[in-house]
Amino acid sequence: MNEYLNRFQDVAISIDEILMLEESSLELKQSATQLHQSINPCIQEVKKYANNLRNLLQECFNNLSDAEDVWHSKQRITDIATSDLWEELGALSGNVFKLRRLKNQYKLETLEKTKINWHKKVTKLEQYFLLENKNHKNALNIFEKDGFVKHLRFEIETQIEEIKISLMYSTALIINQIVEPRIAFFQKCIDQLDQKEKYQVVSIFNSVNESIKKLVETAFIFKERGAIIYYNIKYLIDSVIQTSDFLSKQSGLTITRNQFTKCHEEVIEKLEKVIDAVIDELFKLTTQGMEQAIAFYNDFLERQLRYQQETPEQRLAEKVWIYQQRLEIARVQNGIDAILNNDYPQ
Repeated sequence: MNEYLNRFQDVAISIDEILMLEESSLELKQSATQLHQSINPCIQEVKKYANNLRNLLQECFNNLSDAEDVWHSKQRITDIATSDLWEELGALSGNVFKLRRLKNQYKLETLEKTKINWHKKVTKLEQYFLLENKNHKNALNIFEKDGFVKHLRFEIETQIEEIKISLMYSTALIINQIVEPRIAFFQKCIDQLDQKEKYQVVSIFNSVNESIKKLVETAFIFKERGAIIYYNIKYLIDSVIQTSDFLSKQSGLTITRNQFTKCHEEVIEKLEKVIDAVIDELFKLTTQGMEQAIAFYNDFLERQLRYQQETPEQRLAEKVWIYQQRLEIARVQNGIDAILNNDYPQ
């Protein structure tokens, strides 16, 4: 490319000489002027190409920097004690089995607590609305209905909030007992990777970690009378909240004791589904995180074994090759810079 520009430059200089010579004929000067008009776009096109090529070369330098980073990471990966990696794999595998057991335990404990609390709320509603002079009422009249529905909705929303707090506590236990003890060594291993891979791994695990932390909070964010929630739990919470409205619409002018009994039994059934869905998702995400960490360590061990089998001569040859490619590309860049930094005749 430099050679082409030199040729164009020679032509341009020759054109200037013809135009400056008094003895040059008018016809030759006209031809020289026309040639100058056609040569100049050629020079500009080569410069434009050189500028585009310089931009593309930057990616080549970036790739070589990545290659150097990977080369340096090999020794860092080799330096991690293999016994520590196997110990961590054992701990993670144990956590996967532990999570399966804890899931059922958390479900039973949360549901049992919810049933007790809901029973207290139902009893309170019955005593306030369906008990008169120590006598049980079989129905609420039209004047009592609206107040009852309003109190019922309040108790349902209160119960959902209590479940949310309970599930957030369970999430905190999972994070503190299962996730956080594994983070320090995991971070140590990630720090040995090249920057490009480190960014990818951190992004994946941060995404899983944030999903675990925010799951319950996200599931119980209310907007007007509905719920904004991910992981296919929205319709469950919505249906629980709206139970009191359904009772009001379906009962007619009065609400009977039987209708209320059916209603509060339906509420606890739906709450159980909410608890099941949230805990299932919580433990699924946590288990996925553990399994991804196991896959990471298996890959780390496989790579460590390969690097340990490389000879010093092989490692040095890789470093030299990367250095040589950088020199070659630098020569190309120097040539391009020479083109762009020189003013050719216009």
